[in-house]
Amino acid sequence: MQFNKKPTAEDELRRTGRAIGLQSVATGFDLLLISAMLGTGFFIQWAIWLVVIGAALHTLYSAAGDAVEWTKGKIPQNPLKRRKH
Repeated sequence: MQFNKKPTAEDELRRTGRAIGLQSVATGFDLLLISAMLGTGFFIQWAIWLVVIGAALHTLYSAAGDAVEWTKGKIPQNPLKRRKH
């Protein structure tokens, strides 16, 4: 990675997705902590939902950034194709 490089659209997409996903996961864990402190199960469903959705959004935005780079020819292999192990 070069210094003093202008961020590309892919970089902005990844940064936005990472921020949205991680903030959602953090909010979910905060709700789990609140429900544990209060001893109630009301917040548990929302906490689990936020953690799952946040993780999915983070993955989706990362894959979208890879797909954009692949279509522009910056990476040689299709990132959305399943890898054979």
